[in-house]
Amino acid sequence: MSGFQIPQLTRERQDLASRPRASAWVSANAGSGKTFVLSRRVVRLLLDGTDPSRVLALTFTKAAAAEMATRVFKILGTWVTMEDTALAQELEDIEGRRPNAARLAMARRLFARALETPGGLKIQTIHGFCEALLHQFPLEANVAGHFSVLDDRVAAELMAEARAGVLHRAETEPASAFGKALASVIDLMSDGGAQKALDELIQNRDAFRRWTVDAGDLETALAELAGLLEVDPSARLADFDARFKAECPFDRNTCLSYAEALNTGTKTDQARAQDLLAAHALQDPAAFREAWQQISHLEAGTAQIAGDQKTGGDVPADGRRAHGRTGALAGAAGRTLQGRDL
Repeated sequence: MSGFQIPQLTRERQDLASRPRASAWVSANAGSGKTFVLSRRVVRLLLDGTDPSRVLALTFTKAAAAEMATRVFKILGTWVTMEDTALAQELEDIEGRRPNAARLAMARRLFARALETPGGLKIQTIHGFCEALLHQFPLEANVAGHFSVLDDRVAAELMAEARAGVLHRAETEPASAFGKALASVIDLMSDGGAQKALDELIQNRDAFRRWTVDAGDLETALAELAGLLEVDPSARLADFDARFKAECPFDRNTCLSYAEALNTGTKTDQARAQDLLAAHALQDPAAFREAWQQISHLEAGTAQIAGDQKTGGDVPADGRRAHGRTGALAGAAGRTLQGRDL
């Protein structure tokens, strides 16, 4: 029984894409042979007389670059010791014509030429290529001449060191802006919540910086956001919690009707019904807001009560929208006032 045979049409397209004089764009699924085609194209460029120093192959990952380089050198290395008949057949398969003795000799020398090329064959990642350009033209790029690129491990260590320095300053100088901010964070969040919030802020620091710079400063940015949310910028989070509880559009009867509809659904829906009733019964304003934030969510741009689609739409549409707006406003305005409390 013969092994898997590559369809003739695929072989023809691979041949067209690997021709040295062709400008080709290859789009194919993973594992369909893109690396094979690109490796063969590099080999055919060398066979066509291209100097190895003028070949540039770029990939997204180091693993892909290493695999491609391994394939190319394996092919060239095999040609050095291959029998003339076998080599002639392989070159004919690649180029579509029978090679003469001179071409066989040239093919055998390609391995040594590639190894002896200063810097070797340039099969590298896009990041590596850009880094090499910056090293060659540091003045034009306005970068230090002997810079080095941080890897993820070193970057994480430096970030942890910088964070520890800021926290140490906040702890040792409680009256400073850092100290007051840390005290607010400790008061508003758990240790895990504060750590998560700080991680998210660091990850989105560029967007945060653009937001505050465009507004002028952090206070102005928060005031503008409070205006969009129709929240008093001078209010504190405790004031908002009290207002949110007092102005909640859901009385006990409304919550009971929601719970009755949800109780006809799945086990998850029934749990949501209990959460809804428990949230309405809370007396503490902060706990009341946090409970509604957990219940409410936004899906596909439309505010819905969790599980309403599974109950066949028994929950009124107007109620779903009001419920969603309530939870969304609680979350957005609450986060805004938390930022101001910091």
